[in-house]
Amino acid sequence: MLIMPKRIPEETKQRAIRLVLDHLDEYPNLTAACETVSARLGFGAESLRRWVRQVQVDGGERQGVTSSESERMRRLERENRELREANAMADSTGGRNEFRELLRWCQISERLAWSAVERVLNRGQVRAANDAQIGALRKVLT
Repeated sequence: MLIMPKRIPEETKQRAIRLVLDHLDEYPNLTAACETVSARLGFGAESLRRWVRQVQVDGGERQGVTSSESERMRRLERENRELREANAMADSTGGRNEFRELLRWCQISERLAWSAVERVLNRGQVRAANDAQIGALRKVLT
């Protein structure tokens, strides 16, 4: 029999993390705090400990890979896998299909352009452009 892990609502996770961080000084270590809080809320202490550690990494309080960097690596790995699959398909047809290759590179450049534009827009680095220009750029890239 396969036991599926229960999905814990994000609000409950955040509440548990806040409880641990707010009362961490009352416990001998992070593990003890997580065991107490998780027992009260009804989920695993190790899950809570990992969530708290990730919040600490994201906040710069602990060494490690941030959530945003981890997401970026997952996205790049997915794109890399897609490219390998496209290469394998092209090679299996007895050589590169020029049209397929052109489409693949168009998709790659579109992804790269969109992510670069989004980073600039999200960081507020576009000061001289007006809303109409930004809207037009978003429309072209979608």
